[in-house]
Amino acid sequence: MHKDERIRRFKFELKRARAEEMINWTDKDVFGNKKQAYIHQMQQKNKSLLQTTDKDELEKLDVMTDRWPCLDCRKAVKRVFIYIHLVAKYTIETPLFENITIFIIISNSLAMMVDDPTG
Repeated sequence: MHKDERIRRFKFELKRARAEEMINWTDKDVFGNKKQAYIHQMQQKNKSLLQTTDKDELEKLDVMTDRWPCLDCRKAVKRVFIYIHLVAKYTIETPLFENITIFIIISNSLAMMVDDPTG
């Protein structure tokens, strides 16, 4: 197999110099001594670059299937609820929401202090 064909086989992008270096040592490594070391080295690099995460609710909804009727309608309703949930979560996590809440609590406390309970 030609060296350029090997370079094109890589599914991820490497710098051309790194790819040529790897191909050169694979041509010299007749007994496969360096293969395991190289695989371990690539696994360590991939571990630092790649992370696996769970699908979010919208991704789970896209692949959801079942045997009951009106799947598209139920997906649309659930998608609306998911968007409402995301907007509410985003709103609650903003610093502005926290500041407004604290301001309302303090102003309510001051109004209760000023108000005469006897009448």
